[in-house]
Amino acid sequence: MRRSCLLLSLALTLGALLLLPSSAIAAPYDGSDPGATGCASSAYTISSFYDRYYGGYVELRYSTSCSTAWARFSCAPGPIGCGDNNVTIVRLGYSPDGYARYDVPFGAAGQTVWTPQVYDGGNNQSIACIWYGTSIQQCTAPF
Repeated sequence: MRRSCLLLSLALTLGALLLLPSSAIAAPYDGSDPGATGCASSAYTISSFYDRYYGGYVELRYSTSCSTAWARFSCAPGPIGCGDNNVTIVRLGYSPDGYARYDVPFGAAGQTVWTPQVYDGGNNQSIACIWYGTSIQQCTAPF
């Protein structure tokens, strides 16, 4: 009797874990720093572009070990800097884990900044964008 109760309990627990929505997986990573979590150590650039107006590179970074994405902006060295705008990571609204967005201001000339990360595993898709004032100017392709 005790053994059958234990087996039933184990089966119910495993069944509940398999039914967890992907948002339960996303929760620990959404809004966290990719360097502090160790996710940055397995990251590579999925897509990038050079912004000639402000003189910097925008990258969509992806971690294979954490299935997370974030935006990184590298401001070119020079006396002007990159302006008072933001680089943004957006998990698109049609993704299973829903919409998420994090912004960080551009760094000073020669600096690199990055956004907090979002969970991008499964069927989720994210983009990295530059915001000028209140409107998006340019984004990477979704991944």
